[in-house]
Amino acid sequence: MSPERLDWHLWNWMEWMHRAPAGMGYKVSALMAVSGSRDFDDMVDDCDQRCAEAVDAAISDLAHAEQAAIRHRWLGESWRFPRDNETILLKRGTDKLGEALDARGIY
Repeated sequence: MSPERLDWHLWNWMEWMHRAPAGMGYKVSALMAVSGSRDFDDMVDDCDQRCAEAVDAAISDLAHAEQAAIRHRWLGESWRFPRDNETILLKRGTDKLGEALDARGIY
């Protein structure tokens, strides 16, 4: 996966995380379409949500320090691994994330 595409997936994940309803943690529940007809924008939104969910699942499979580095960079969460190098952990985590998304068929 190209670095630009991985950045887009992380940006999409960040936007998805920020849209999560208050009091519901950080997950957004998937909704099923009731109507038989949907417009293109709805289909794109559904695809973006599925990609964000895949990124979230792949991030949760990383080591805790790598998760923290990604969450610090993209969500602004506090950094809790002061003895580790954030730059190295972020690079290692995003490299593993790109491989995991490739393996899941997310391009």
